[in-house]
Amino acid sequence: MKKNEIKKCVSLVEVASTIKQRIIDGTYPRSSKLPTREKLKLELKTTYATIQRGFDKLIADGYVYTNGSRGTFVVEFPPVEYHYGILFLHVTGDEAWVKYWERMQEEAEKWNENTNYTFKFYYGLNKRESHLYQGQVLDDLREQRIGGVIFAGGMDGFDPNFVSQIGNIWSTICYVSTNKSHFAAMIDKAIFCKEAVAKLHDLKRTKIAIITSGEYNTYLKDNFISEFNKHNLVYDHDLVLNGGDVLKSFWVERLVKLLCILPEDKRPDGIIVTDDNLRNGVCAGLEKTNLVVGKDLDVIIHANFPLQEPDSLPVYRLGFDINETIGGSLKAIIHKKQGLDKDELVIPAIFGDINTGRFETYFIQENINSWDSMLLYQKDVELFIKSNPIQ
Repeated sequence: MKKNEIKKCVSLVEVASTIKQRIIDGTYPRSSKLPTREKLKLELKTTYATIQRGFDKLIADGYVYTNGSRGTFVVEFPPVEYHYGILFLHVTGDEAWVKYWERMQEEAEKWNENTNYTFKFYYGLNKRESHLYQGQVLDDLREQRIGGVIFAGGMDGFDPNFVSQIGNIWSTICYVSTNKSHFAAMIDKAIFCKEAVAKLHDLKRTKIAIITSGEYNTYLKDNFISEFNKHNLVYDHDLVLNGGDVLKSFWVERLVKLLCILPEDKRPDGIIVTDDNLRNGVCAGLEKTNLVVGKDLDVIIHANFPLQEPDSLPVYRLGFDINETIGGSLKAIIHKKQGLDKDELVIPAIFGDINTGRFETYFIQENINSWDSMLLYQKDVELFIKSNPIQ
């Protein structure tokens, strides 16, 4: 019996599955014309109507298209290699929606418009609401409408049963996470701590405050203490302030104003902000003091590049390139498909330009903008796919 041939195929699901697998394994090459419905009807021992319904399903799943009287053709970029899901814990616009997810969605939409890759967004996949939304994710993976998923954020918020079901269906899962136990592509907050403290030390700042949110866990704290000790700086617990609810910028604004009215011998001359959701409140607070940023103190604020808008003050932005995260995540998924998931892919922290949002990556020695970086990482992933064909 020939490869992927079945003795009897009576359902549209079996017809679609057989043809889809032949497309995936290259029996029917990309952009090639499929056999006629009559030929497939005879080969698969079913009815013309069933073949037609199978074709309809393949069209809906994104694997084939019709070209009038010329016939039905395989797409050039099959979903299993070029379509991916990005999973968000919450829904856009709700109180828990954060800037990192907003930037990832915006940049992924640019990939959709300008590259061969397509990202589908799935929302509300937190432990409380995931039962309302997880069915579509599981179905799309099961039907190979997407070739893998990117978890946008720490894994702690996702329903572990849901994650387990994904793993049982499809092994090509990429985690974008700050937790080392879950990563394939990891946002390296340890490098953020290292670079931020080193920068302020180079600027001769000695009294450094840290303004953070609920994410300030043992991992971040230990890294900051280690970097302070490395540069002979005093880690002052009284200068570590939690901004609480990141959406209430007025609270962060008040914290900053309180810091800045401390006696001169206690007032910080450097501030590190670990969460970009605190940015507006920090800048608003600084603007209502008599201190001059860049002279009386220097400020480093976490960022996701490309920047959404310039800052109102000359603060330093240190953070992560969303396009590198997306491109790196795709490479990590392909690694997993090739059985190379032991490789660690770390997304480094980088400094951005204060006003333009342009930035340097750790391996490119020139400034590149959002468009250039997107195309760069697309080409990088394309090259990787060509050298690592999916089996």
